[in-house]
Amino acid sequence: MSTRTNSFMHPVRDTTPIAGVNTAYATARRHTLSLGSFPAGSAWIGHVSSIVIQVSSIAGGATELSFLLSEDSGGDIVLGNATGAFEPGVTTATDGGLTIVLEFILSTPTDDTVYMFYKTDAGTVTVDSVTINWKE
Repeated sequence: MSTRTNSFMHPVRDTTPIAGVNTAYATARRHTLSLGSFPAGSAWIGHVSSIVIQVSSIAGGATELSFLLSEDSGGDIVLGNATGAFEPGVTTATDGGLTIVLEFILSTPTDDTVYMFYKTDAGTVTVDSVTINWKE
């Protein structure tokens, strides 16, 4: 006898533009995301599959974006990080994006809020949006 297993995908997105992202992480330049625990605000566990970041206003030779995912707003309880080269847009070279495939289990013991910080390898960008795709 076989057992049926379901998987539910959850995209969590923040579209607040963050201008002036440069070569250092800063608490003033971060996204705050609620991952969607049940009941709301409780501890969370899920399988993070990818993070999609859209950027614009690419300037000063920026070619890579690093992110730091944190459990606290100060960026000190680090849950994960990665760096990737962003691909410029086809018609607008100062727009672009990157997708990081992660495939890891993540948990937040206090609530479902995480903070995403950014920095570049050079120059500056505006981070237009971030989407964390996770499944249960």
